[in-house]
Amino acid sequence: KRFGRIALFLARHLPRGYWRVLRYAATRDPALWDIALPLRLIPGAKIRADLRESVYTPIYRNGCYLHQVGEDLICMQLLRPGDVVFDVGANIGYTAILFSHLVGATG
Repeated sequence: KRFGRIALFLARHLPRGYWRVLRYAATRDPALWDIALPLRLIPGAKIRADLRESVYTPIYRNGCYLHQVGEDLICMQLLRPGDVVFDVGANIGYTAILFSHLVGATG
């Protein structure tokens, strides 16, 4: 467990190679195979992640995909509770969580 905590700290603070540290730690520590990561732009929202998969590395480090922040902010301005929106993608559900948060239970 101590190794895992050290590796997670390094993965957040290393300027380069952090994804390798994170993936290595996750292959050694089963507790990192199903972890809830908070999303920075969506208060209280979390995404379930298997840190052995590199697609979750930016969310672990930044709480979002930095290259997608502009698109997320536009969606936050356009979508309102009750709106209907379709996420026609097949990835990890980051955008679906954002849309669900924005349109609420009536959307």
